[in-house]
Amino acid sequence: MTGKREDIMKRLLYISIVFIFILLLSSFVSDFILGKTKVFSSLQEAVKDLVFSMQKTSILQAPGVSYYIDYNDGNDLNSGISPTSAWKHSPGDSNAMGLVSTTKIMPGDTLFFKGGVNYYGKICWGSSTQCSTNTDSSGSKDNKIILKGDSWPGLEGTKAIIDGSLQVANWTKCASQNDCLDNSNWQNIYYATFTSLPSFLSYPALSLNVFQGDIPLVVAQNPASTSRWYQITDDYYSVNSSNVTNTSITDTRLAGLGDLIGKYIYIWGNPNAIYIRNITAYNSITNTITFSYVNVYTGSINTLYSVANVPNSAVFDSSGEYYLNETKDSNNLYRLYVWPLNNINLTENPDVSYSLRDYGLSLWTNSNNLIIEGFKFQKHTGDSNTEGSAIVKSTTNFVSDIVVRDNEIAFENGEYAGITLFFSNNSVIENNYVHDMRGS
Repeated sequence: MTGKREDIMKRLLYISIVFIFILLLSSFVSDFILGKTKVFSSLQEAVKDLVFSMQKTSILQAPGVSYYIDYNDGNDLNSGISPTSAWKHSPGDSNAMGLVSTTKIMPGDTLFFKGGVNYYGKICWGSSTQCSTNTDSSGSKDNKIILKGDSWPGLEGTKAIIDGSLQVANWTKCASQNDCLDNSNWQNIYYATFTSLPSFLSYPALSLNVFQGDIPLVVAQNPASTSRWYQITDDYYSVNSSNVTNTSITDTRLAGLGDLIGKYIYIWGNPNAIYIRNITAYNSITNTITFSYVNVYTGSINTLYSVANVPNSAVFDSSGEYYLNETKDSNNLYRLYVWPLNNINLTENPDVSYSLRDYGLSLWTNSNNLIIEGFKFQKHTGDSNTEGSAIVKSTTNFVSDIVVRDNEIAFENGEYAGITLFFSNNSVIENNYVHDMRGS
């Protein structure tokens, strides 16, 4: 690969010298014909124009090698240096093998991702035990490292998609009420099984970020939020403070919802925030649920709350809802139950996904002078600090000169969903289209 770099540099240098010579010669002839005497000044201006042109057209990015990444049709055993010999994975992806895992990315290099292709992986860049050694590399002021998603030859303008989701394929329609957790709506419900849940999630059922196509499905909840995208308390149960403690709520409306142990509660508390708690105990005689400490309001202010991820027919009762059984069944599998929107047949059209990854691109120490442009990031999730980000830099070691531009970011879930660059100097975030984001 070193020989290729030197060859590229020599060719670009030769072209630049010839270009300069032609410009200087034309300037001299022009001035001579017109009888001008300020030839030297004209030559200086020509050189300035050339340098400006080189900066605008990235000719100064001369030393770099172009690598190509096509998740659908690439192969990590390929050379990666042309669209027809593209890699499957990006450097920095823990699943990368072959040349991808050993090729050192250097200042001036550009990684082209194929437009219109969903890239199902996450990329770690910089000095960290979480990143591969070949992305422990910064660009330089004049030779930045570029990750580019919309400039694949023949597909210019079409964005590559960094996708945090997993398409669920193995759907089965409930055969009976007993087959569907005793839910009387069983004829509308399908289930799928999988062996594991995302290990980084503290509240898997609430943070799974389930979508049908590009429409979010909502966890079975009573009363439901008035928004599919985040929690709104307008319809939450309101309970007098006399029936609430910092760790319990007593409410007759909980009667008949089945066993609530292990289910969830959204609860509005001080200071004007919605907290998530796991229900640790339920007394069906007194209709009291117990949970870990919340700083609830007291006195004349009522507490607002809603129970969630409950399979009971009174809760899991509408299309566009789901229930996740966080306890493995007799086959050691988790089950996700979905009542699909528009009652589509999921066995014929399995257009449901959930988020498997907590970020798209993570930046660490020694990730300076990096450009990320032309991508669509979608469907990452998390319920802890910085999880659910499209692009995240969270460590306390500073990086500098990061450029994030011309990207689209959508369908992410988390407090820091979007672009999060902590401890970053002289960085530019511009012209990114951020829309349809989920939050707690």
